[in-house]
Amino acid sequence: MIDVRRARIDLEAVLDSVRRDDAGAIVLFVGTVRSDEGIRALDYEVYRPMAIKSLTALAEQA
Repeated sequence: MIDVRRARIDLEAVLDSVRRDDAGAIVLFVGTVRSDEGIRALDYEVYRPMAIKSLTALAEQA
């Protein structure tokens, strides 16, 4: 599953979308930052066409 979006990522929704009875494992990589009251969110910028192409190539190799 490859998805580039502007909205906040709902981890439970992602898990629900890939969960299957015959799946041996599900792995999610989640980034966090150190505790700092000044940080409210992380904002990533991406050139969508290139990101989709690169992520698709990585998924095909896996």
